[in-house]
Amino acid sequence: MKFGRRHGSDDDHSSDNDHSSDDMCSEHVTHCCKCYDISQIFSSDTRQSTSLTKQSFECVETDISTEPSARSSLASEFTNSPCIKTRVKWTANLHDKFVESVNHLGGPMKATPKQILKLMRTHELTIYQVKSHLQKYRTQKHVQNSIQGTSLKEEKIHLEGSGITEFIRLQDKVGQHLQEQLEVSLYASINIANLAMTLVRNPSRFTTLLKRLSHLSVENPFTPLSSATQKPRSFATQRTRNGIRVTPTIRKMAEEAMLDYFYSTRSLQYMVAESMSKNSPIFIENLLKKVSCVSASDINQSITKHLRFHPVNEFEPFLESSGLKPDEYTHLIPSGEIFLNELLLENHRVLCYCGVDPKKIGKIFEEARDVFGYETGVLASKIKVYEDFGFSRLFLSKLIACCPRMLVGDTDMELVRVVEKLRAIGIDSDWVMKNLSEEVSYDWSSVHCALTLLRVICNDEDELYALIKNHPRLIFESSGRWTLILSGFETKLGLSARELYSLFQKLPQMQVEKCVSNLRRCFLFLKEIDMEDDEIQKVFRSHSWWISSCTLKKTSSLLVNLKAYKTRVCKVVKENPEEMKKWTMGSKVHPLPATEVYLDSKAMKTQFLLDLGYVEGSEEMERAGKSFRGRGSELKERFEVLVRFGLDEEDVKEMVKASPNILTQASDVLETKVRFLVTELGYPLSTLVAFPSCLKFTLERMKVRFAMFAWLKARGKADPKLAVSTLLACSDKDFARYFVSRHPDGPKHLEDLKKKQQLL
Repeated sequence: MKFGRRHGSDDDHSSDNDHSSDDMCSEHVTHCCKCYDISQIFSSDTRQSTSLTKQSFECVETDISTEPSARSSLASEFTNSPCIKTRVKWTANLHDKFVESVNHLGGPMKATPKQILKLMRTHELTIYQVKSHLQKYRTQKHVQNSIQGTSLKEEKIHLEGSGITEFIRLQDKVGQHLQEQLEVSLYASINIANLAMTLVRNPSRFTTLLKRLSHLSVENPFTPLSSATQKPRSFATQRTRNGIRVTPTIRKMAEEAMLDYFYSTRSLQYMVAESMSKNSPIFIENLLKKVSCVSASDINQSITKHLRFHPVNEFEPFLESSGLKPDEYTHLIPSGEIFLNELLLENHRVLCYCGVDPKKIGKIFEEARDVFGYETGVLASKIKVYEDFGFSRLFLSKLIACCPRMLVGDTDMELVRVVEKLRAIGIDSDWVMKNLSEEVSYDWSSVHCALTLLRVICNDEDELYALIKNHPRLIFESSGRWTLILSGFETKLGLSARELYSLFQKLPQMQVEKCVSNLRRCFLFLKEIDMEDDEIQKVFRSHSWWISSCTLKKTSSLLVNLKAYKTRVCKVVKENPEEMKKWTMGSKVHPLPATEVYLDSKAMKTQFLLDLGYVEGSEEMERAGKSFRGRGSELKERFEVLVRFGLDEEDVKEMVKASPNILTQASDVLETKVRFLVTELGYPLSTLVAFPSCLKFTLERMKVRFAMFAWLKARGKADPKLAVSTLLACSDKDFARYFVSRHPDGPKHLEDLKKKQQLL
């Protein structure tokens, strides 16, 4: 790697400052000439040396000193060239003469360069240099007046000693200030134009704008909107280490500096260097944050110096320019390496020569990294093998971008077989390229299996050609895996080969994965409404083609919206499966028409509520109708279960009014709970009357809680008169805190009880 020499030495510091600066500039000119061979600069080389010639002239123009006595012969040759402008050193004496002439002519706004040069009476200056200095002087005076106010007196700047440095600093500040004002004005103009176009397209937004303006203060109508209403999009301006605003021009200069470094200093191929410099914006943005420069015009030199004395990890711009993001290539950067090796660059060149887009090589580096470690000629020989099978250069570049693993190991014969079978039925490589996606990778063995399956269900090659042409997703989506899954699913439901072919022909133009998902959702729905297997097969054999394009709602949601039980819904589907088209996602599901059974059940439920003491037509009865779930006959049967245990009918009415949930469970479950509390545990029936909600808890919870209570009571850790409501109503956390923790072995015994109950 080439690095620039550090200018100056210890002896130079002891000499006069002017001579030190001149010697350094002279050495820098010599260094520039070493970096850019003169014979190459002025030759018509095919490696696009024109841009390098421009950069070399800019480097020379910036760094050559104007003291004739200190120039080297080579520097004089460059500065005496008609293509190079010499720079004048404005000393304090020259500037005083300049200011005196300007004031004599009536100020900077009235004086002209020709008049100033005539009054100064000096042969060291040209009219162009005076014109440039006058323009800077006018700008400096304008900024001073704008900062201090219109009432501020005009002052004359006397630059003596270090005053020239202050003048240059103010000059740079003026340029930066004017640049920022220009960008703010441009941004405001763009926003106003966008707002006008928005109001033209949507006049209703004009009312919203007026409302917002009406809330502004009358005293200060230009108060900016609050930060909550502003979008933090482009307000975060990128800046360099010294605070210089990063503009598109500065980014372009940074790209040129990177190209110069990678191509000239690192001797990378021009195509690689150009791609790394132009297609790695994030790397450039981070680089600009590290660079120190005095002004925007020094960006190119500052970056060049930074890169030569602080080598960067070349894998970062290389992988970013290859199409990967920083979070995607961080783990791919080799540890202990910062420079691109020769094998990597050679294999990169082979891929580009094959036609692979350099911006897509990142996927190859990510999925088939071994490719970039091949010895000379290995990668080219692998590509040559595929070319021998009749693959064109364009087709090969597409295949490599889609499935880089084809270059790893032996030749992928599954890929070759797939292409040969497609050619045999009349499908060319152009059609294959059109339907391949570079966003995914392909398993050609799976594609070959899907293609073989489709050949089996088709009678001849013409049918296979038409099927694949109309539905390329059958073999290319997920490498044909979803086609294999769909075939297996339908085959288990009894579809024959010809029925499968008919299904594939009628498949909607959507992803095969989505079709399989819709079919599975419908199958689960039919199972949940307790439809027989034979009936499910009939539905799928006749209606799979449209079921695959419809997404049914969840079973629980459908039952609620249809206001019907599973038996009724199952009967409707059996009679007409196409009714399910009305139950898809995004559609409004209407209740099924009422039947005689439903009307009879509703009448029995109304009579049951009247027997409980509710007033017909009242809001209380309406709420009770929603709380008591089940048919009227079932509610009456569960009510009789409680009466048969010896409870008074009036007491049972009060119980179900206080806790309607006890009648939502099956009669046998309710009977088992009452028998457990009254017969096994010995609680009186009055306990149920006092706390009817105890019957809504699960039988498992009741058995675990009462078993734990008996264990604690036997060890004297629980009150024998503890109420049933206290034991059952508290949460598991409170039960463990207030009861189980009373004994050291309580938590362990509780877990044993739960495990024992689960085994039963």
